[in-house]
Amino acid sequence: MRVVVVCADLAEGLAAGGVAGEVVVVPVLPPPGSGFRGEAAPVGVETWLAPLISPGIVAMALWTFIAHPRRSWPALAGAPPLEVAKGLWLANLAESWEAETVHATSARAAGVARVAAAVLGVPLTGP
Repeated sequence: MRVVVVCADLAEGLAAGGVAGEVVVVPVLPPPGSGFRGEAAPVGVETWLAPLISPGIVAMALWTFIAHPRRSWPALAGAPPLEVAKGLWLANLAESWEAETVHATSARAAGVARVAAAVLGVPLTGP
């Protein structure tokens, strides 16, 4: 099973245990100075690192919204704009990776995870 683990920061994601299968860790707030993918993670741990908001995040979020409008509209309800943008960005990457589940490790990460899971149409686990 392919699981996207959404966490508040990289340390929280790496500490998350009990998730079986292929896992990718996606911190909502990546470490300062980290690159887009995997530079700050230990060897063997796949990560998708990106700031909470950037022109690239917004562009990919808009693309995802246009590609999946029926699934994106409900995901917008009640979520803060920054979480919506990052969640839509994550949904795009997770769809190409063929994720089967989105797991949130904390309430702080749940907003982004909820948007991504709703757009993907996959189960959301965690808080």
